[in-house]
Amino acid sequence: MFQRHIAVCTMPFTQIFSSREIAVGIYILIAILGVLFNSKLRRSLFDIITAFFHFKILLVVTVLAVYVVGSVLLLDRLGCWRLDLLKETILWFIFTGFVSIFTMINSKEAKPISSFLMTYTEGWTLLELLSSEYTFSLVTELWFVLVMLFLTVGEVVTRTDEKRKREHSLIVAIQLVLVIVVFVHIVFGFVADCERIWNERTIRAFFLEPLLSVLIAPYLYALLLYSVYDKLFIRMNSTLMGPKPLPLIRYAKFRLLQVLGLRLSKVREFERSKGMQLSKVMSKDDLDRILKL
Repeated sequence: MFQRHIAVCTMPFTQIFSSREIAVGIYILIAILGVLFNSKLRRSLFDIITAFFHFKILLVVTVLAVYVVGSVLLLDRLGCWRLDLLKETILWFIFTGFVSIFTMINSKEAKPISSFLMTYTEGWTLLELLSSEYTFSLVTELWFVLVMLFLTVGEVVTRTDEKRKREHSLIVAIQLVLVIVVFVHIVFGFVADCERIWNERTIRAFFLEPLLSVLIAPYLYALLLYSVYDKLFIRMNSTLMGPKPLPLIRYAKFRLLQVLGLRLSKVREFERSKGMQLSKVMSKDDLDRILKL
């Protein structure tokens, strides 16, 4: 196993990343350099980085990273993970694990965990895997990524403009044609090379995203539950109606946990319907009256 890990670590750069991933990386590097050489953008970037290093955000991301490492070690012990999946794991952590924290906290869906699992355990993983395997040359990918970037920006800009319906339809049509071209390229490549691509590593890579998504679900559930309770406690601490005694605040936290429990849907429904009333609570009777409604 150790020799296999060494072999993976000494693989050429172009074997670790596809030409499309390299093209995206080049544009990201150009964007970062552009930001660094622009004073206004540099200050905005510094503000974003400073906000990211807020204690609560840093704590959540750190715990997520530790949780994912533990999940990966578990999958490794079960024979479902190898070091050659490190790239896929890091990309999953950044674009799925990390992003899902903020999207789910702000989600208005009734069952955000179920929606998350449905999204990341569907069959799209195979298409994503094949799309990274069967790419064009680096020069072609640089043009392709650039064109898709401009088309995406154009689609967003023209989407809500009634005067640009024709332009919006044209942009969507071009995007569809490009997607079909890529899909046909993937199909032909897979048919011609299915014996090579369908191997032990591909099977592990195919199941990696669904497995990590399932394993991370309990953490996301706990995080969502904490975030909703945190909102309730903040409203309870509100001094809108005057300062509140510490024993009342402690009693309110205990009663909220006792009545609402660990059922996320119940806590979210209470927060939506009666959360604002907590700022007006000035006695135990006020709180009990709200909890009985």
